Amino acid sequence: MGGYGKTGARIEDILAPVEREALADQVASRLRDAVANGHIAPGDHVVESAIARDLGLSRAPVREAIRMLCQQGLMTQKPNRGFFVRQLSAVEIEDIFGLMVCL
Repeated sequence: MGGYGKTGARIEDILAPVEREALADQVASRLRDAVANGHIAPGDHVVESAIARDLGLSRAPVREAIRMLCQQGLMTQKPNRGFFVRQLSAVEIEDIFGLMVCL
């Protein structure tokens, strides 16, 4: 197959790989901070298109970040409704405080 430029180099040799994972991690970190700082409250609907627009990104890394946060238990997905910041029950809060006391 053909290459690029006069040398015929392959594109993999010319360009550094794009790190989509790092971008999703950065978005997840920003969302995590927004929840921790109270800017996004428990139970709030998290709209990926609005976040992507506000951050100047495509929806793909935002979607990936939200799914990572779902796996970590910070957000939940409700079928046909979207993503929401997880609300802790009274029992879960008691468990967390009990664990903090033990530590």
